[in-house]
Amino acid sequence: MTRETSLPPDTSVFDCALIIGCGLIGGSIGHGLIRHRVSSQVVGYDANTAHAHIALQRGLIEATVTSLDTALANADLIVLAVPVGRTEQLVVELGRSARPEAVIVDTGSVKQAFTQQCAQLLPANLKSRVVPCHPIAGHVQAGPEHADAGLMEGRPMIMTPEQEVDTEVLRRVARMWRKIGFNTLTMSAQEHDAMYADLSHMPHVLAFTLMHHIHDRGMCPDTLNAFAGNAFRDMTHHAGRNSRMWRDIFYANRAEISRSLADFRRSLVEIENLINSEDQERLEQMLAQLQQARMSTW
Repeated sequence: MTRETSLPPDTSVFDCALIIGCGLIGGSIGHGLIRHRVSSQVVGYDANTAHAHIALQRGLIEATVTSLDTALANADLIVLAVPVGRTEQLVVELGRSARPEAVIVDTGSVKQAFTQQCAQLLPANLKSRVVPCHPIAGHVQAGPEHADAGLMEGRPMIMTPEQEVDTEVLRRVARMWRKIGFNTLTMSAQEHDAMYADLSHMPHVLAFTLMHHIHDRGMCPDTLNAFAGNAFRDMTHHAGRNSRMWRDIFYANRAEISRSLADFRRSLVEIENLINSEDQERLEQMLAQLQQARMSTW
């Protein structure tokens, strides 16, 4: 179960925060750290130098760095804001160059994989200083052009700390997130990945699968533009997102996504059986119940 993390009344600032990945999430976090002076200095590193330059121009970070090893050696807060497929190599670099007293957080939507990477690849002195995190905030448009500290205001920040995490590190990270606008929650990495397989990852699989089905049916773009309604557009919207990113997420959380897909197949068969039955009243009752569930949520 999730719970809101209690915070002590005192405040804490970092001397130097390093944002690795200056896109929408990394840029927004950097902006929040600057706006609320949670860190004396906020620097950014991005393999895409154009992203780092835009982030600097927009005031999302205060300086850019080109040497990651040097930046890691100087930072006492390290924020990984990169796709989940890139974290393993960064964890190796953290183990090689991060300061022993550094606090490390990530922002990925799969937590068990990152937790395992840290357990296997980090030296013992750093393992207790890692707090896996997932900000439930974003925008339909990606990139530093759309980053802003306001995106985080009142949004959940899920933390999935391991038992060996240093208590003061966890308190400090929770305090930091609260200071820049997040509401902090904790849960296990397994609980997180199971929930987001159901709420996000599996629905994205369905969006890609629907496009796969239509593609196999031979429907060309002109046909879709002319005849597809809002339901089809809405349901396939996320199939137009970053395919490399979603490949990595699907692979990293494959066990929970497979479980979620198996559950979905059972629901699909149940609905299909009702459609093919003579019991139209029961079908309508189920649809009405599901309609009410949807309406009572949003």
